[in-house]
Amino acid sequence: DPGKDFSLFNPNIGLWYLISLSAYYAIIPLAEKVPPYIVMGILVFLGLMIGTEKEAGTLLTVSRTFVFAPFFFAGYYLPENLLTKLQNFRLRILTGILCGLVSVAIWGSIVMIYSKHTLPMQVFYGKANYESMGFSDLKGISLRVIAWIISFLMVVSVLLLTTQKKTFFSYLGERSLQIYLF
Repeated sequence: DPGKDFSLFNPNIGLWYLISLSAYYAIIPLAEKVPPYIVMGILVFLGLMIGTEKEAGTLLTVSRTFVFAPFFFAGYYLPENLLTKLQNFRLRILTGILCGLVSVAIWGSIVMIYSKHTLPMQVFYGKANYESMGFSDLKGISLRVIAWIISFLMVVSVLLLTTQKKTFFSYLGERSLQIYLF
């Protein structure tokens, strides 16, 4: 919206990511002192519970920071060579396609179960509380878990379908934060 004023505390568009990313990097020194399964358990719990809080919303992107923290820390904790262990090209392609198809099937099933027509895409945005999307806390928590599963499967499918070899656009991928900021 062109008439909207700039606000550091309620960032517009994609700038929320920078605040969240700063919070994640600030948490890393604390997280390294605790076993990963405890950190991930706490982050999953907070990511689910933040949707019950009506005041979290967009202020300092608190809601999105908690909702997407399990993804950041899952990537942080996973070994770097995990994808290179999946050297079998056919297995990678098959698994990637299967993850994509399963995520679409899950989403389609949820749409049919929970709604007559469609669910709000806000389920994936991480900034709206459950009540504002028209869900009870229990229904909202279950939908967030399902949205996380779908998102995780899609991330895995993209990672598995991506080659480890240098391509003509690898240069851009190595500088994705700069491109994002631009």
